[in-house]
Amino acid sequence: MVCFFLLSIAQNYPPTPSKW
Repeated sequence: MVCFFLLSIAQNYPPTPSKW
């Protein structure tokens, strides 16, 4: 569940793709 939420945020915040 949390993973999905983080994924959504990561896609919305493409300024730090280094985290993924």
